[in-house]
Amino acid sequence: MTPHSPSPDLVMLNGVIRTMDKHNQRSQAIAIKGKRIMAIGDNKVISAIADSSTERIDLEGRLVLPGMMDSHFHFYDWAMGRNQLELANETSLEQLLEKVNKAARTMPGGNWILGQGWNESDWSEHTMPDRSRLDAVAPNHPVALWRCDLHLVAVNSMALNLAGIGKDTRNPEDGVIEKNASGEPTGILRELAPNLIKAVIPEPDSEEILAAMRDGISHLH
Repeated sequence: MTPHSPSPDLVMLNGVIRTMDKHNQRSQAIAIKGKRIMAIGDNKVISAIADSSTERIDLEGRLVLPGMMDSHFHFYDWAMGRNQLELANETSLEQLLEKVNKAARTMPGGNWILGQGWNESDWSEHTMPDRSRLDAVAPNHPVALWRCDLHLVAVNSMALNLAGIGKDTRNPEDGVIEKNASGEPTGILRELAPNLIKAVIPEPDSEEILAAMRDGISHLH
């Protein structure tokens, strides 16, 4: 800090400030200006840079941690998925299938029906929307519905056919194509196997991607 440095908007004193800096792991007080940390130090140092306009909070020994960032987040897929069928609020497999069927009735045949967010663990039946169930509600549209973790996709027969996935298709590296007792794909693809489906879904143009990214960032913040 210099004599001409602006005063902080907020100082928090008498706390345990965990800096995550191996050379100075713990401090007593912190000064903040706007959305940035100005300084970290003991109560005397931080109090000295505050003025009459600075808000003061006595932490009374409480712990302060840096903002936690989720380093494992499929932002692109999640943001693009906000323009697809929203399936996070479906409380049963039946509800999900009804939503897919409604989309099929309103879209031209052959158009992809895409969605994400479902979680069979939240349903009483704990049953995934496999190939046969999706075929029953959308036989004339390729369907791809990503689970909430985005590590699994459920697809119908048309989607499998477009991707060239059949009885003889081997699992890709680090991926699983689930098959039934007869060796036929069930429509459940795990980990990197969904990339086989992604490869045949028409790519959005750059303007669609940019709009989705902006919308996604705005939603998160």
